Amino acid sequence: MSSEQPFDFQAAFKLFLGAILGLAVGGLLGASYLITHPVKTVTDLPEVEEPGQKYVLKGRSAGGDAWRIKANELQGGDVEVVFLETELNRWASTFKTEYPEEKPSLYLEPQRPLFRLDGEKLLLSATADGGFGNWGRVITISMEGDLTNAAGVFKVKPEELFVGSFRVPPLAKQYFWKHLSAGYIIDEEFQSLWESIQSADVHESQLILTAKK
Repeated sequence: MSSEQPFDFQAAFKLFLGAILGLAVGGLLGASYLITHPVKTVTDLPEVEEPGQKYVLKGRSAGGDAWRIKANELQGGDVEVVFLETELNRWASTFKTEYPEEKPSLYLEPQRPLFRLDGEKLLLSATADGGFGNWGRVITISMEGDLTNAAGVFKVKPEELFVGSFRVPPLAKQYFWKHLSAGYIIDEEFQSLWESIQSADVHESQLILTAKK
């Protein structure tokens, strides 16, 4: 007879399940720490960045009064209109939010967004009211992405999405972004104007829009 003990599948399964649960709990705790870890919102990145510190480039919002004139030019059929960052944020200040007074057990409610045009990149940041049970905190949401044509309408497509210092996994970012952006109510004038755009491109820290012919 062989002296070898038969393989205990039940014990191996329990060990495997325990390891998976341990990883899940560890991942959840790590994500919670990163989400609540404060970020630094800056207008320019420091020459020397602190190790482990998440920096968010904040969009400039002072001025930008010419946005409506340029919007009218675009709607009037001008071939190309160039928006500066301040004008884009003045435009975005028309966005509204509506959230229920009675909060669910887990919620994240973004407030007014700020766009940042950084070279060829489109950045966005917003503070958000977040809560879980009796716990509540203001969290910074930040995104780096691009404008893509979806069924004839340009939409923001996230390439990187952060909640606090936590980077949303690639497989979840599109769903998460759709959920967050659904909280914004865009007025009919903005919606109509945006739907009239033929092309949208970020170039040299400017948003270049062309109207449909």
